[in-house]
Amino acid sequence: MRTISMIVLSSVMFILHIMLAPFVEIFSAKIDFIMISILLLAVFSQKWYPPVICAVYSGLAVDITTQVNTYINTGIYLFFAVLLGVLVMIFKQNNIISVSISSFVCVAVKHLFFVFLLYVMRLSQTVTLGTFFYGLPSALYTGVITVGIYFVYKAIFELPFMQDKNNDDGKYII
Repeated sequence: MRTISMIVLSSVMFILHIMLAPFVEIFSAKIDFIMISILLLAVFSQKWYPPVICAVYSGLAVDITTQVNTYINTGIYLFFAVLLGVLVMIFKQNNIISVSISSFVCVAVKHLFFVFLLYVMRLSQTVTLGTFFYGLPSALYTGVITVGIYFVYKAIFELPFMQDKNNDDGKYII
């Protein structure tokens, strides 16, 4: 039930990314709901596979719906899912400030990777460092929106069916 709930959560965030993000943009800064979902799944699930699964199918869905078919988004989201999974295991930070700052940094670096890959793959001749700075308001906007979504995920992961069950209790009684 827990895994199905995480898949539903990330699917809802993907739908918000596709359907809602274009309508709530401010000065062409869009919220990256997929990155928020990857980050919050890494923070709250404390496992490596939920953010990786979310990154793979969300990235593939974004790449399939675009016209380029380079699978850049899948690679970038997968990279961040693995990186965030490792960082959460190392630092074990679960406070609102670190999550919001992580969201800002992840989206900013995602834009930098995206610009770099477009330039290296020669898919766009007009890509410059100015294109990266054009994406920074999106990172800031995503970092701010992460604060509200953090509390929704926290409430969902505190539900009884979302808790890990430890089956080893009383197994080795001497």
